Amino acid sequence: MDGVDHQKGARAGQSAYTVNGVDITDPVTGNLAFDIPLEAAAKVRTEENPYSAVFGRLTGGSTDLETKGGSNNFKVTAARFFPTFRNTFSGQIDSFRPRVTFSGAVAGDRLFFLQSFEYRFTRTRVPNLAEPGDESTSETFNSFTQFDFNINKTNSAKFIAAFFPEKVRFAGLNTFNPQPTTPNTKQRGLLVSISEQAIFKDASFLSSTLSYKTFDHRPTFLVVLIADDGLTSRAIREHHLECALFGCVSKCVVRPHDVVQREAMSYELARL
Repeated sequence: MDGVDHQKGARAGQSAYTVNGVDITDPVTGNLAFDIPLEAAAKVRTEENPYSAVFGRLTGGSTDLETKGGSNNFKVTAARFFPTFRNTFSGQIDSFRPRVTFSGAVAGDRLFFLQSFEYRFTRTRVPNLAEPGDESTSETFNSFTQFDFNINKTNSAKFIAAFFPEKVRFAGLNTFNPQPTTPNTKQRGLLVSISEQAIFKDASFLSSTLSYKTFDHRPTFLVVLIADDGLTSRAIREHHLECALFGCVSKCVVRPHDVVQREAMSYELARL
């Protein structure tokens, strides 16, 4: 398995994801934009046949996560502060995902809060590639904030704010795409949501939601210039200038022609 969900036989990225009814689907990949801390999750509902008008832009299913807020009792939880090493107790750190959550009451029985922070570091190895070019890493920081306000017995309001930057080195690294061909990506996201629910005497209710979200996804590439006998120092400087004009290029490197040929030959032999 590839670690992503496939609903109704659809490919990963063809489903929709919401939190309290607010869309949090990544517009670039179509997958979940960020992870909600486990302590903030109340229940998950999956719609395999979402025919309702509130759903759209999907061919698979729809998954909605309902969050829970604080209570009158102040609570602190911490989890996963011990990293996972490559050799169980030694070697490089392959995974480190600490998180801490605070929840409680600001005003008793009226206003509650929940604040959660989570850091994720993951190192992924490709066994078919030679060291040290066989690793890709990702770093993510998730901040989730929620306030619940009980206006009266029939009206309640909820405020949610989430901030989730992410940095990936050598994204998409695999046997056929070694490090020189893969980009480094940086992504930042912000979600702010305000919702209100009113319950009427006939047991009907009205729910209103106003949300704002933004995603900033920036891939960066390493440009390798092959310096042969016909490439002068002036031409190299001009190539560096051209590289600097592209916002997606993070670094330019000039490599001797014979070195590049040897590396390409070694890579082809490794594939065989």
